[in-house]
Amino acid sequence: MEEKMEEKASGKKGWLCLGLAVLVFLTLAMEVAVLLAESAAYGAAPSALWQHCIHWTLTCAVWCAGLTLVHRFACRRELFGPEGQAEGQTEGRLRPGQWAVLAAVTAAGVLFMTANWDMTFKPLTEWGRFVERFGGMGTAGFLFQYLYYLAESAIILTVIMLGQRAGECFFSRGRQTLFPWGWLLCSLLWGFPHLLTKDLETAVLSIGLSLLFELAYLAAGRKKWTAYAAVAVIFLL
Repeated sequence: MEEKMEEKASGKKGWLCLGLAVLVFLTLAMEVAVLLAESAAYGAAPSALWQHCIHWTLTCAVWCAGLTLVHRFACRRELFGPEGQAEGQTEGRLRPGQWAVLAAVTAAGVLFMTANWDMTFKPLTEWGRFVERFGGMGTAGFLFQYLYYLAESAIILTVIMLGQRAGECFFSRGRQTLFPWGWLLCSLLWGFPHLLTKDLETAVLSIGLSLLFELAYLAAGRKKWTAYAAVAVIFLL
């Protein structure tokens, strides 16, 4: 009887995690609402540098507000599970081996992004494009866009965190496993839709990044801020 109650409670948590993960991902679509509001205000889609900067700022504000609400709800319900509870791990700290794995995953992620950008350093290439288009003010636009990237990184990581817990709640009664449930969900929500909206290359890129983000999260002992730092470095560089 107790085992069935535990299984039922775990399943309920799983559905909550899955629902929140989908909800978090759908907050990305709020950028469309921001764009429509701006187009109505300007009479056309944003084109000037200051309009782009306002767009990125408003989008980040909407995304961060949604993330804050989801994280507060998830923490109250203890949906994310304990952080850094690997066997033999010092409380609050990663073992040297975990730091080494995390560094290797992060380096692999940066190399993956570099290869996708034709073996060029992504920030330098993007900064050059901004300066070429907007002149001396291009640096400001570059910084605002990277704030936008930071917010997007947080959304993708949150989807992975919730997806990982959902899979564990459904299939291992909440026990932590190394099976990449978060990657599977993120691939379904973020990767495969690119086959319909863009192309195969973009879909493969998204699925590959999802796997790297999942590995970073697990290597970081599920510590969200440590994992976020690694994910942000991969996504930005």
